Amino acid sequence: LKCEEQALALVRQSRQVLPGELQIATYLSNIGLLHDKVGNRLEALRYYYEALQEDRQANNLRGAASDMRRIGTVRHDLGEYDLAIQAHRDALELDSHLNDGYSMASDYGNLAVSLSQKGMRQEALEALDKALHLFGSLGADHEKAQVEKLIEGIAEGAPD
Repeated sequence: LKCEEQALALVRQSRQVLPGELQIATYLSNIGLLHDKVGNRLEALRYYYEALQEDRQANNLRGAASDMRRIGTVRHDLGEYDLAIQAHRDALELDSHLNDGYSMASDYGNLAVSLSQKGMRQEALEALDKALHLFGSLGADHEKAQVEKLIEGIAEGAPD
């Protein structure tokens, strides 16, 4: 991790050479992803939030939405379902502004999983229905099948 910190310091010092905040945001997000993959959830969050700050500063809605999706997933994995729900809703709002149907469908799916963990079954099913329709309209059959399995699992669960 010492090399990682040194590399990050070099990137930050080289802002005038790099094409703005986007390069730094991507770098930060990738470091977060590496931490996430090896189970360092809190470190991953730290880098995702730094990437989010850079993306917001650069008015990069697509990058910010991706950062929020990743933050939501980590918050969910940590059992912080309220924070995960808010992050997924924030990602959904950004993706709606971008009119990115695929990402919106993914956001609805992620949101549904966190809502379900909170016992909010009806809201989860509503979000999954939206994901199902979006994936269907995009011809994303594999993703649609995954959502259908989630719907079955939640529908079979205990009532709210």
